[in-house]
Amino acid sequence: MNPQSDKQASDALRALAADQLTGEYGKDLLAQAGLSAEEAEELGGLVDALRYALRPQEPRGEFAETLRCELLGEPPGPFKRLRQMPARLHIAAVLALVAGALFMFRRLFASDATQEMQEEAVATPL
Repeated sequence: MNPQSDKQASDALRALAADQLTGEYGKDLLAQAGLSAEEAEELGGLVDALRYALRPQEPRGEFAETLRCELLGEPPGPFKRLRQMPARLHIAAVLALVAGALFMFRRLFASDATQEMQEEAVATPL
């Protein structure tokens, strides 16, 4: 290819890439650029191969969430939602944990002697 032909091919490929981005496609752009039929066919095959290889992919949800956290400067992981809760909810959760722990300790260590039920004499008819 000569320098003029390289410029034409570059312009044709640029136009073809713009068409690809808009969803249109046509090898006739290569032919209109003043390239030989062989060059146009070669570049058209390259564009076809690239279009096949570079199909749009949907990212995994985990990757998208990690990227979002990195871009926004948020901490990743399960504690993210916990850190976003209001302070009064944190206080209520801590109080509930303390109350539950006190209740469990009281039940476990209340006294050494267990309270046994006394048998009562029940009057029965003779």
